[in-house]
Amino acid sequence: MKHIIGLDIGTNSIGWVLLENNIIVDRGVIIFPIGTNVDKNGIESTKNMERRGYRGANRLLARYKLRRKNLRKLLESIGMLPDFKGLNKIKDTYQSQDLYELRALAIDQKIPEQEIGRILLLINKHRGFKSNSKTLSKPDDEDGKVSAGIAQLQTFMEASNSRTIGEYFYKMHIKAKDLFDQGLWHNINEPYDERALNNNGEFVFTNSRGIRNENGRYVGRDMYESEFDLIWRKQKEFYPQLTGSKKEYEEILKLPVPEKIIKLKHFKQTLYWQIKHATIFYQRPLKSQKKYIGKCQFEPNK
Repeated sequence: MKHIIGLDIGTNSIGWVLLENNIIVDRGVIIFPIGTNVDKNGIESTKNMERRGYRGANRLLARYKLRRKNLRKLLESIGMLPDFKGLNKIKDTYQSQDLYELRALAIDQKIPEQEIGRILLLINKHRGFKSNSKTLSKPDDEDGKVSAGIAQLQTFMEASNSRTIGEYFYKMHIKAKDLFDQGLWHNINEPYDERALNNNGEFVFTNSRGIRNENGRYVGRDMYESEFDLIWRKQKEFYPQLTGSKKEYEEILKLPVPEKIIKLKHFKQTLYWQIKHATIFYQRPLKSQKKYIGKCQFEPNK
């Protein structure tokens, strides 16, 4: 007795038929359950993709908390860790406006030690966008959106003669306060949003999105690094415990390799390096993919 089974294998199903002496005994089809999630717009995404997104968010949060923990230890060791108890309960104070005012003042004059700590903790929380992508492919829409947002913010800063993003947003707070005093603004603690201006220079309230929300600002990492260096350079004049500086680091990089290695080893013990490069702006190197490289059959020596 001869049996033959025939299979029709597809992406979402398998059809089968069982023959016995060329007579169909049984047949059927197995349909696989859908392996994707479909949102309200009809866009499909795999379940693994959704899981990967949640895991990535958890990783970012864990790394931020670790940076904050290390930064707090460093600030506490030099007496610059702020005391946040009751800070939000002080009457007639505005957290956003006060913080940006501090960041604007810090590049020109001395500010209290604990206020320096507040600024550094804020920069650690919002340290800007930096791409680690090494692909040679065409950039996607999201990359273009981020780049356009950063370029737009840079244009606004240059037009307002702002040296840092902290100084720029403080100027927007001042503009919002002036409008608030005239009864033309809704929230004294929300900065003026220049993105809400239309082509005629008129302000459209429905286009105002504040600083950060689901349609917030895109800020480059280099903007925050520049502000950090300007603040550090000025406050270093008043607080000797702030060892190291950008200028010292740049001078070391110009030295011959043997001397540079020795100097860098000592420079990495300074507070400048420990706070900026080893904590706030620390970027993990990309994992090596060398293990996936095989020998070429056409060039055996490579």
